[in-house]
Amino acid sequence: MIRDEELIEIGRFNKPHGIHGELSCSVDDDAVELGRLRCIMVYRDGLPVPFFVKAIRPRNHHTSLVTLDGVESDADARQFANETIYALRSEVGHMTADDAEDDGEQPDGDGLYASDLIGMEVWADGRRLGLITDIDDTTANLLMVVEPPDASKPLLIPAAAEFFSDIDIGAGRIELDLPDGLIDM
Repeated sequence: MIRDEELIEIGRFNKPHGIHGELSCSVDDDAVELGRLRCIMVYRDGLPVPFFVKAIRPRNHHTSLVTLDGVESDADARQFANETIYALRSEVGHMTADDAEDDGEQPDGDGLYASDLIGMEVWADGRRLGLITDIDDTTANLLMVVEPPDASKPLLIPAAAEFFSDIDIGAGRIELDLPDGLIDM
């Protein structure tokens, strides 16, 4: 049996995300990588119960979307809302900030998360397309929600690396090289 002193608090589940059992979670330490842990622990009836992480998708710098083995619906996921997440101290003690950078779930090569793009102006072919107001992660591909200056219907533009020709963080400006007809769809 696992004793309380063998565990360390590493974060918290926030709320369910979608209808397939995915959960939003926040991990307190950037060096702790959920995908590298054998399991995570959540207390049930006063005892730590192990759960196995099936999939992880980074949402932004502070949160990830996690799927646990056996949690397959929003009803299952709701049982974890606002629960504290624990790990075995012995596993967390071996992780370093360098380890966390090797897993492929960090920001892109520029150190950016998709959510960092919110509030930036989008330009393509010398034309201002609008301001990124949100990132839609409900599809297989991340989409930038761009509000055009004329207040017409928002544009949904894939946040695909091959479309970005320049990102100027200081100026809050993104230059895109989009395929013909993409924004007319």
